[in-house]
Amino acid sequence: MAPRKNPLEEQKINPVIAFFEMLSRNAFMTAVRGALTSMMPFMIIGAFALIINSFPSLAYNEFMVSVFGENWKNFMSRISNSTLNIMSLMLLIAVPYTLAETLNNRLEKKIGHRAGRVAAVIASLTAFFTLTNTDNNSVSFNSIGSQGILLAIVISSVSTYLYFFLYSHRIFKLKAVQGESDGSRYTRAIFSIEPCTIILILFSIIAEILTKLGITNIHDFFYDSLRKLFMSVDEAGLGSMLLFVFFTDLFWVFGVHGGNALGNIAFTLWYTERNENIAAVEQGLQPENIFTSDFVNSFIFVGGCGATLCLVIAILMFSRKSVSGSIAKASIPLAIFNINETVIFGLPIVFNPFYIIPFICVPLVFVLTTYAAMALGLVPLPIHAVGWTMPPFVSGVMATDSWSAVVLQAINIVIGVLIYMPFVRFSEDARVRRNIYMIERLTEEIEYVQTNRVPLLLTRHDEIGSLARSIANDLNYSINENHDLSLVFQPTGEQQRQTLRV
Repeated sequence: MAPRKNPLEEQKINPVIAFFEMLSRNAFMTAVRGALTSMMPFMIIGAFALIINSFPSLAYNEFMVSVFGENWKNFMSRISNSTLNIMSLMLLIAVPYTLAETLNNRLEKKIGHRAGRVAAVIASLTAFFTLTNTDNNSVSFNSIGSQGILLAIVISSVSTYLYFFLYSHRIFKLKAVQGESDGSRYTRAIFSIEPCTIILILFSIIAEILTKLGITNIHDFFYDSLRKLFMSVDEAGLGSMLLFVFFTDLFWVFGVHGGNALGNIAFTLWYTERNENIAAVEQGLQPENIFTSDFVNSFIFVGGCGATLCLVIAILMFSRKSVSGSIAKASIPLAIFNINETVIFGLPIVFNPFYIIPFICVPLVFVLTTYAAMALGLVPLPIHAVGWTMPPFVSGVMATDSWSAVVLQAINIVIGVLIYMPFVRFSEDARVRRNIYMIERLTEEIEYVQTNRVPLLLTRHDEIGSLARSIANDLNYSINENHDLSLVFQPTGEQQRQTLRV
């Protein structure tokens, strides 16, 4: 079979796109995105539960209390806690299970059989709890929820790579039990004892070293270190606001909950400034503080961190029929209320090289435009407390008592959409080229199968097998369900006008 040429290697027009796609095709990046995609249904369910509990209306809350009682939020809290608040736990399962697919393909070529994917998942879970186990042996939602996402991704990836490496380099070369092949479930379990043992010992050693250093809870140590770093910024000015917004979005790109990481800084700086503005208005004085918590919630994080409402709009305008378009349509009702878990983890934004730049830059631009408008007196300063789930435009009026704030929000959204637009196109172009590349690979594999009579493509455990099964399912649906099948063919001949193949 002739060697295949990756279309990325022939990309001459836009090397930036080629570079981004090369990063996105990395096995680690692919596994994280695949894991987050698998989690998306639960993220959507949890996000809707969060909206129901946090809808920004006093009349709505009073109505729910009158119908369901004082504890009406408990029902939806159970749903949001069991979805959004166990995201790290989901990743500890989904990342190794997804990554194991790629690593198993390599392993099968090397040793002739595949390792157990479930064993890789269990190794990830045990490694995580070995490293994060606290003195009282308890597990909190903080460690398995959004705060532990980065640690979960790192530990699950490292443990999975270690598992497959140690599986293929076992010191004790155990043989398969008589009557069992090397690839049988029982034999793979026996072969997994050694790599799993080494993984647990390694992570236990790391945990012991951290304990000796006085770090009994790695989550608290990480976030406390971040807070100490930012608490050194004691002036709530433009520089500290830009720094705060930059790091909040940067943390999200790597799976760290930026809001939780820097929550104390926001409370110390921006909430204090807001209360001073409110007190000044009550005393008949002019407010002086531009940078408040409502400055951030109403004008900067439009649709959530990264101003992802702009991204959703850009996708719906320029990539509506793609997979990203489907996610954007599902995310619109959530983004209006500044809830963007479905975008961050469904699109995803996390570890996605195509959207890192605009996700960080758009809110920074909003800081500058909003600061300029307020400093020049075009828009009044925020003087009212507004909930973070308040939709755009409504939040602007409520925060400033002025319709000029709505104009500013609209201008910001247009700017954000324009910034996101080329990156949406980059991502869509890369997706199309990737699909073409995979179709070409599948066509070559089909020709190879027909010539060499190797096993069927539908049984393969790689991207080729996945694409083949997808096409087979579409064909089955067209014949048996839709009863409408169109075939397009092109004959290939030679100079003697003899048809060689179709």
